[in-house]
Amino acid sequence: MPCMSIFSNITDRRIAANTIWLYGRMVAIMLINMLAVRFVRSDYGLGVESYGVFNAIMGVVNIFVCMNTVLANAAQRFFSIKLGEQDADGLHNVFRVSVRISIYSAAVAFLLFETVGLWFVIEKMSYPAELFDEVMVIYQTSIITFITLLVQVPFVAAVLTHEKMNVFSLITLFTTVLNLGLAFTLRYCPTHRLLIYGIGYMCTTIISMTLFIVYAKRHFPESLRKSLHFDSVRTMYKDVLSFSGWTMLGSIAGVVLLQGTMLLYNTYFGPIANAAFAIAMQIYGAFGTLGNNILLAIRPQMIQCYAKRDYHQTRRYFWLSTAALIILLTIVAVPIEICMPKLLHLWLGTVDELTIIMSRLIIMVQIILLIGNPITIIMEAAGRVKEYHLPVEISILLCVPISWILLSHGANIESPLWVMIGMTIIAHLIRCIVLARYAYKNE
Repeated sequence: MPCMSIFSNITDRRIAANTIWLYGRMVAIMLINMLAVRFVRSDYGLGVESYGVFNAIMGVVNIFVCMNTVLANAAQRFFSIKLGEQDADGLHNVFRVSVRISIYSAAVAFLLFETVGLWFVIEKMSYPAELFDEVMVIYQTSIITFITLLVQVPFVAAVLTHEKMNVFSLITLFTTVLNLGLAFTLRYCPTHRLLIYGIGYMCTTIISMTLFIVYAKRHFPESLRKSLHFDSVRTMYKDVLSFSGWTMLGSIAGVVLLQGTMLLYNTYFGPIANAAFAIAMQIYGAFGTLGNNILLAIRPQMIQCYAKRDYHQTRRYFWLSTAALIILLTIVAVPIEICMPKLLHLWLGTVDELTIIMSRLIIMVQIILLIGNPITIIMEAAGRVKEYHLPVEISILLCVPISWILLSHGANIESPLWVMIGMTIIAHLIRCIVLARYAYKNE
């Protein structure tokens, strides 16, 4: 049954309020992170080389961050559908199944990290020999950080699906402030700064997880323990895992796109190139936050309206979010692209030409990817994950092997970023074709 008019008005006001919370969070976190990166990257922080090493080590672990993204998307998708259907038992089943899958996934990730990942860090990565002991500790803290983020996924998904954007904003802002404090204290550490920073970063992640879990347990009935019906849970496992299986391809592509490129830079150009790319990725993340804030506020309602087959309202939210993304990203990106050298100098103090070039190009990649996100929401709400993700993400996955071939034949350091731009444009064209073909076949 279509959404009622008054419901739409109330929902629009709630979306507007949530967007304000998210944008306030975005601005604050962006400014804090810029200051934190300056502290960490400076000579009285980690320094450029150690900063590059830290990001390279995190890059090895973050290759598997696709697990985090997949579970988050699946949990939010099924939470939103059950809320739209007002199915309390189904909502509880989704939550418990999501928690169990998160724990199982964390166990699998741990085994991979301590075998294949550890071998890669020891045998293949480039870093100063005198930092070996600290690198080993940083790698272990990175594993714990990743597992912590994975375990908290269902609880964060519950907060977002219930549209408690104020709570989400305050917890993530608090964690960001803790990381800023950690970065600032590095100047008072005469030795082992890399080690201290890695352990501190892990601790702030654990604090964030604890806050999300405590809030969810106190405010959402579905997070409380109660008996589950075996057949319902078995069906829910099948549905969630089937959905996750195909969306996993999309998450793998996104991770490989960035972390694979980070590892290529480490292999062919060393820690200094890693440091430049790490700064570019900070800007990439800032633009991602800008775009995703719109989608965080509107995503639950878009999925709920699609589940109710209110395609008119779904289309309205789709065009609203797409137009807002294009307009806001353009307004922000154009002056930043023009003033990039001055902005980086203001932010970092000293900056090299490579960092400027990488930062400019990575913005173009992020904008192309963000504009496609409303399409992703609709296709996943429709359950057309196979038809959507298979062709789209294959084109994204091709970025790293193409870049590797080019670099192995002597291509310049900018080549991987130009490959990203070309392949993400192709991926977006595929998105549009799949949307037109499959999105509203039940209408």
